[in-house]
Amino acid sequence: MPSRLAPRLLVLLIALCISRFAAAAESTTKIVNIFPFDLGVCFLKPVEVATPVNEIALSGLWLAARPAVVECLHDSRNYVAGKPSSFKLTLTLSDAGYSRVVESDGLSPTGKKCIEDAVGKTSPQLQPLAAGTKPVVFTAQVPELKTELVRFGVNEFSDVAAVIRLAMPSLCSCFDVYKDTPDPAPVDLKVQVTKTPDKFKLPDGGLPRPVEVTFVPGPPPAMTSCAEGKLSALSYPATSDQIVVPYRFLFINGLAKSSDVTALGDPSLKFAQLEAMAYERSAATQIQQARVVAASARYNGMVNEYKALTKSNPKKANAMIKDLSAACQSLVAQDDALIASAESEYKLHQDTLAVVTAAKAKDPSWGETEVGTQKMAASAQAVIAKAKEARAADEKACPKLKF
Repeated sequence: MPSRLAPRLLVLLIALCISRFAAAAESTTKIVNIFPFDLGVCFLKPVEVATPVNEIALSGLWLAARPAVVECLHDSRNYVAGKPSSFKLTLTLSDAGYSRVVESDGLSPTGKKCIEDAVGKTSPQLQPLAAGTKPVVFTAQVPELKTELVRFGVNEFSDVAAVIRLAMPSLCSCFDVYKDTPDPAPVDLKVQVTKTPDKFKLPDGGLPRPVEVTFVPGPPPAMTSCAEGKLSALSYPATSDQIVVPYRFLFINGLAKSSDVTALGDPSLKFAQLEAMAYERSAATQIQQARVVAASARYNGMVNEYKALTKSNPKKANAMIKDLSAACQSLVAQDDALIASAESEYKLHQDTLAVVTAAKAKDPSWGETEVGTQKMAASAQAVIAKAKEARAADEKACPKLKF
């Protein structure tokens, strides 16, 4: 049997161009802390992995957790001031069980646990290995990243915006209406915070509520009603007697199926959407590659058993041929699935490149992003070529049944 594909070079820089949105927000308002929320945070679920579990599968679980990991890194409270925020993630499956450990001097205990729990969202129930079995270990050394941060202390309007942005994961139940629909358009709302209601009596003599949330008509009523109730129950650090803070829900969805981002308009939002999807498709390719490796190991084990039996028990060896053929065909099917996954990833990179190239024509600063996207496309293309080569070799090696 040919050797299997080597593990792909993992892309560990899990946030690249989200920071573009800070400038866009500040150019239209003095309120910061308005940037996209990945709906993938709401819809992550455990990923099914092949057994025996290998390092490639663990790397796929890490990549699949990207929406939740990035959300952890958005919260400035998860950092230790003055320390680099780089971290080391170690996923280990051993006879003692499955563990997720983040090590970092620059992340607070809460920040480290947030990332560990994020990977837990995509991790299935992995059974401990047999006693004495060599542990399966995946390690990612993640450098200090430039992600958009939710910051307090800029001004009271931005502090209110900070509370809203950090509350987005708690609104996930409100966003269920978006689970099987195209990515939603931005949603505009305003939050009125009244610290001293007595100073703002209403025409009917009543008093304003401490927090009043109003959505601009358009989004699904079920979503706005749910979000209004949750946002109204929060505590906001306003200092004025009364302030009205405009806010905008910006959505991306790493778990989206369609790469058509025409309706998003702004190239930065288009890129953020496609980039988020790229990580999820890369994770899918990793997981599928792990299935290929597992299928290859099973088939190779049967081949070795068959070879031994041809010497010791030819009759029993001959009886194995049908099962050998079935196992080999299963391996080829896994090869096909890997090719399909890598091709889907490659197409997404091509779609992203089209967006980036168009943006670069108007703004040369997109040049670096264009180069990075080209490299990602080339990497996916190389995986496709190797997977097709391996498939051809696997199919050629399959036993031929004679009737």
